[in-house]
Amino acid sequence: SGGWVDNNGFTNRVYINKSCITIKATSSNPNDTHIVGAIDHNGDEYGRGPAAVRGIYIDGYATNTIVQGFTIRNCATPSTDSVAAGGMAGATVTIGGTTKNNWYTDCTFIDNAGFRGINAYGGIFLRCRFDRAYAGDLMQEAIVIHSLFVNIAKTTECGTKYLINGGKLYNCTFYNCQTDY
Repeated sequence: SGGWVDNNGFTNRVYINKSCITIKATSSNPNDTHIVGAIDHNGDEYGRGPAAVRGIYIDGYATNTIVQGFTIRNCATPSTDSVAAGGMAGATVTIGGTTKNNWYTDCTFIDNAGFRGINAYGGIFLRCRFDRAYAGDLMQEAIVIHSLFVNIAKTTECGTKYLINGGKLYNCTFYNCQTDY
């Protein structure tokens, strides 16, 4: 419960601002350990708004971090402004994109809502599962490797919903996904 407030005044369940940090679940099954955000019940139709809570925020000073083995769910962006600093990802924000060598491995992302990167803005993802995401681009400025995308529906908010915008996918599998790109 609770969380840390970032430099933009938004609450995050996990806030990393130092380098070489590893956060690892105690179980090898991501379904056993959850990082649960919060939707804003007074926000928009997807639960985005000032009372929403993001899952993980890695600031621009952190490099070489690893988040491993968690389910990150029910997170939403705390801003309803897609260009505001807080109007990025609902689940995770990694400032510095992929240049800081910050990794998410063996994680599951489910039922998250955001604008620019529903599940992620920045970061490198290995063997992750992305399931049910709402509004905006699914990933932005991220690299995704050997991962699974399931039940991703197309929306028309902010134009066409992109699966990944400004990043790269390597050896990923898609099941029941609807997107133009």
